[in-house]
Amino acid sequence: MLGALKDYKQLPASLLYLIVAQYGVAIAHTSFITYLPLFAKLVGYSDSEYALFTSYRWIGPLLFSFLLAIYIKGRRILPLIKIAYLTVPISAFLVLVGYQSNNETLIITCNIINGLAYGMTQVMVIPYIYRNTPKEKRIMATTLFIMAFPISNVFANAFVSTFNFINPHLFNELNLLVSMTCISLLLALLIFKTDKQEQVPVKPSNKNQLLDYDWPAIRIALIPHMFFLLGVGLIIPFIALFFANTFNMSTSTYALLAFLSSSLVATFSIFAPKIKSTIGFKKAIPGTQIIAIIALIIMASTEHYSHLPIAVVIASGFFIIRQPFMFLAIPMTTDLTMNYLGEKNREMGTGLQTLIASAMGYCSALLFAFLRNNNISYSNIFYLTSILYVFALIGYKVLYHRYSKQQKY
Repeated sequence: MLGALKDYKQLPASLLYLIVAQYGVAIAHTSFITYLPLFAKLVGYSDSEYALFTSYRWIGPLLFSFLLAIYIKGRRILPLIKIAYLTVPISAFLVLVGYQSNNETLIITCNIINGLAYGMTQVMVIPYIYRNTPKEKRIMATTLFIMAFPISNVFANAFVSTFNFINPHLFNELNLLVSMTCISLLLALLIFKTDKQEQVPVKPSNKNQLLDYDWPAIRIALIPHMFFLLGVGLIIPFIALFFANTFNMSTSTYALLAFLSSSLVATFSIFAPKIKSTIGFKKAIPGTQIIAIIALIIMASTEHYSHLPIAVVIASGFFIIRQPFMFLAIPMTTDLTMNYLGEKNREMGTGLQTLIASAMGYCSALLFAFLRNNNISYSNIFYLTSILYVFALIGYKVLYHRYSKQQKY
């Protein structure tokens, strides 16, 4: 493991500052995904109401990701990244103010702003990395960027489980979320130490920039992403509610469970570049995803016998198993997608990925709200998620074969 970590030291210091700042942004993002639904429940909002508020987070990226992707092609990205990094924690704090004061207008408005700012980071950071990192080091930089989600989860869950256990009244859900938002803002300020001169590609000479892209290639690359993200949207934002409502699990207990899972995710993710170089995309992506899908099905099935003491043990165990295998494939699918798209299509690829993520997040939040409002069980929702993951896996298999043919010519 130490050998794998040493490889990451080869990355430029300026890029590492950007990635640490991304980890700060991710702390606000992941802590809200995990603990905001529990806080919303405490202040009186139902599952369906929370899901509806969450759906607004996807509107900003849905409307602007495509335009942003066109705008940044041939232009500097870093100034916009700085604005987005500061906006995420500030707007997250205002979302908390909205829930605490039952101000639905503030909740909706700041969810839109928060989603737009976070979506901007997803559109811009990967192209920035690929512009300013040597080809042989790109998967390492991409892995570090993607590890922001699990590592920030490790931190957030350790923070919550420790302090909530020490004093659950002082360190309640609201105070913990406020604390993590402040930490997020402090780390995000490190983006101002990223002062490296950007490598900016030549701006397209064609007046109609849309003609500069290989649209069939982009379509092939985005189809599996769409299925994967629709599945993610049905489970990740609402998994805490599954454990709270099915097993009456406390916040501190769930935080400990999520901490263990996130620690494994972070540990596994470190080895993504090594796994890719050892066994390649062809075996690594389907192998990890099949294990994750099976674990999800077993976890979901525990709702059928939740009255038995063993059910919560099985659900917890397979939740911990599922998470690292699901996330392990993400750096590899990202690298596969970016390599397949090439320099000409990367900005548009990440822009449309973020747009699709927003569309799928919005649709899945509304779908989750509709299903729960009609008393559809968590297990059936998670079975549906498993089917979506299978379609995504088939799509990545097609993408790999297209990429392999592309490399031969």
